[in-house]
Amino acid sequence: MLLKKKARIIKMNEKSNIPFWLVWRDGGWAPQYKHDSRKSAENEAERLARENPGQDFYVLMPVSRTVKSDVVTERFFDDELPF
Repeated sequence: MLLKKKARIIKMNEKSNIPFWLVWRDGGWAPQYKHDSRKSAENEAERLARENPGQDFYVLMPVSRTVKSDVVTERFFDDELPF
């Protein structure tokens, strides 16, 4: 029997490890949750799209983080993105 992993949603003000995903709508509120799986974020985007016909919802994953420590950029991928 396969057990489905329950998605964990992380509040935006919590520190979290990469990767995480956000659901965003252009012109909408700032994302409120970090999803710990792509599937969880896609499910939420689908739910929101059903409730808001004609609206586009995007699933986003960060590719880097910059913080002033002086300034530190942390890359999450070794290679360049193909676009």
